[in-house]
Amino acid sequence: MARSSAARGNLPVELDSFIGRNRELVEIKRLLAMTHIVTLIGPGGMGKSRLALRAGHALGRHFPDGVWVVELAELDDADELADELARVLQVYEQPEAAIEDVLVRSLQDRRLLLVFDDCDALLEASGGLASSIVTRCEGVRVLCTSRRRLGVPGESVVILSPLEVPASADDYSSALENVEALKLLAERAAAGAPDFTLTEENGAAAVEICRRLDGLPLAIELAAVRLQSMTAADLLERLDDRLRLLTSRRGRQLERHRALRATVEWSHELLGAEERILWRRLSVFSGSFGIDAAEAVCSGGELHRDRIVEALGRLVDSSILTMAQREHRGRYRLLETMRVYGAELLREAGEEAEFRRRHATWCAELLAPGGRPWWRTGAQSDLIDLLDVEWPNVEAALDFCAGSPVDAPLGMRMAAEAWPYWVVRGRYRMGRRRLETYLDLLPEPNPARAMALWSVGFLAQATADHDVALAALEEARETAVQTGADRETAYSLIGLALVRLRVGELEAAVELLLSAQETL
Repeated sequence: MARSSAARGNLPVELDSFIGRNRELVEIKRLLAMTHIVTLIGPGGMGKSRLALRAGHALGRHFPDGVWVVELAELDDADELADELARVLQVYEQPEAAIEDVLVRSLQDRRLLLVFDDCDALLEASGGLASSIVTRCEGVRVLCTSRRRLGVPGESVVILSPLEVPASADDYSSALENVEALKLLAERAAAGAPDFTLTEENGAAAVEICRRLDGLPLAIELAAVRLQSMTAADLLERLDDRLRLLTSRRGRQLERHRALRATVEWSHELLGAEERILWRRLSVFSGSFGIDAAEAVCSGGELHRDRIVEALGRLVDSSILTMAQREHRGRYRLLETMRVYGAELLREAGEEAEFRRRHATWCAELLAPGGRPWWRTGAQSDLIDLLDVEWPNVEAALDFCAGSPVDAPLGMRMAAEAWPYWVVRGRYRMGRRRLETYLDLLPEPNPARAMALWSVGFLAQATADHDVALAALEEARETAVQTGADRETAYSLIGLALVRLRVGELEAAVELLLSAQETL
């Protein structure tokens, strides 16, 4: 069931004005009153996510149980979708029950709006879960963003086009009042540089910038940042050269996709050497990260540790990074388009393996500070809260290690150390999937494998899967004894005792606990 909470949604605060899309907002409101699933469709950089969040704020009063945003961009496995929705809604797993059924039961008497943001990688799974929920939960509506429609019964679609651009550069003053693209450019530029204003000298160039950027909101936002440090004429001249260089056909890439890529590449070109290096190295993070993490993972070589803070600030100023505060600490995030581009640069620089390995090592330290199991310290509550924030990074590190034979042992140790988090947050099946992946990759007997087997057994017994638990814990004991690992042997005996206790075999449980005591 849902955890008791005063929270009524998780919409982020709108920090800047929302410009344009009035017709689309009216259409979204109309469709959500008539149907249960609405999908916003458009290419990358079209502002689908921003519009979905604006719609959530505008419609929030109609949903007394809140508007809940589920970000899917970082998920790459259909099995993770229901788990992520459960995490967002603070719904816990229940023994011998599918997580989807638990979610439906928790939503049946609620009136809320779910925003499934960036469904592209999990299109079929997103459609299936959304359809399953709304067909059984009358008060739930789902607003999705995607490059393609979900293709489920009852889905309504709003197709986003580029922002309107001026027909010509002749009358910029009239266009400023009526044309969305120019209004966005002018307001965003003025927000960063209060002295900026459109005049007879720069108006025609500003209009042409909007036209050359095809009315793409992200491209215009990035251009507005540059108007804080250069004139519109200088910007237009440089933009024109860059776009002309990159408009040659690249496979089947769409024209607007090439325009977006050109804008991102151009933004990268205007940065200094340190910011470029940091951008590509930051792409190893998933979700958000703090200053300490950036310093630990991304420093080295041409980028000294004491230069990280300065470079982060410049990336924020350039709209490459966004920053939010959490408990008086800054949390940074690469926009997804920027992260993907940075990852390409990291591969091209030959640094991908090195910095993903450093990222994984940093995550491993979160799970075992100073090499000690974190759940044996007095800071368990604080560490659970920290892992809530950093969990996307842990997941990314586990993915990397699972795909790298050299790093798989590190991943196994991380997965084994994470069992208390999965227990506290009710993610038993998620934990078992992770652990079983590493057990398949690393069949050789060693203490780390014994601990991973123990973790599988502990998570299995928590969901009353006693046969799996007994098999895993028995193998853990055999592996620990074979490799002379006393601690792991004791753990496996304690785990076996817990299962015997759960099935009512009290005497067997006592014997196993006594054996564990002797081992220690």
